[in-house]
Amino acid sequence: MGIWIVFLQSLQPLIIKFFMTDDYLKGWEWGWAGGAKLWLPYWNLASFFTQFLLGACAALYISNKKSKGTQPSKKYDFLSLAAILVAFVLIQVRLIPGVPDAITHQPYISPLYAALVAFALANVPFSTFLANFLEMRFFKRVATLSFGLYLWHYMIMQIWQVKMDDTYYYYGTMNLGRWADSTLLVILLTWVFAEISWKFLEAPILRKSRANIEKRERNQLPSL
Repeated sequence: MGIWIVFLQSLQPLIIKFFMTDDYLKGWEWGWAGGAKLWLPYWNLASFFTQFLLGACAALYISNKKSKGTQPSKKYDFLSLAAILVAFVLIQVRLIPGVPDAITHQPYISPLYAALVAFALANVPFSTFLANFLEMRFFKRVATLSFGLYLWHYMIMQIWQVKMDDTYYYYGTMNLGRWADSTLLVILLTWVFAEISWKFLEAPILRKSRANIEKRERNQLPSL
């Protein structure tokens, strides 16, 4: 998996060089299409797949530690909190919203920020305080719906901008109250869509997949 991360990161400068967009109607003042031209090609599959792979590395780390019977310890609280603190400082020092990082030329200070978050999350299951805190019902529900929340929020933001609030895009308005109202409604709509998506799409697919895995495992058992 590490090889894939290195490979994807090596593609980043080539993607930027050969797929740079022109300057015609480029910028958030031209709406979502103009903003997309400003973001591309910095926001690309190589960058985002790197972030997903870092998450997968965290999952593998957790699985490996659990298979070894790792017990909860305060040192994992320290490791997680240290990574979160460094990530927070990195945001304050380097992040300019809507602009690729000056060094990595990727969004959200990737892959540095994503790696820090992955490291923090990888150590949470073996922590004491943080693990108990994140077991609260709200956070567990967010984790369950996370794919749907990620999947639907941009579509809802786009529809909201076109149909309800034409200033709802990056730097589109300086009216804090108007932005807050639109954002709250977008969050609520996204949550509703994520709940529907989980109930009728994601959960049935996962149940079927798990049933197929269990069936294959039963078929592989030696017969007496």
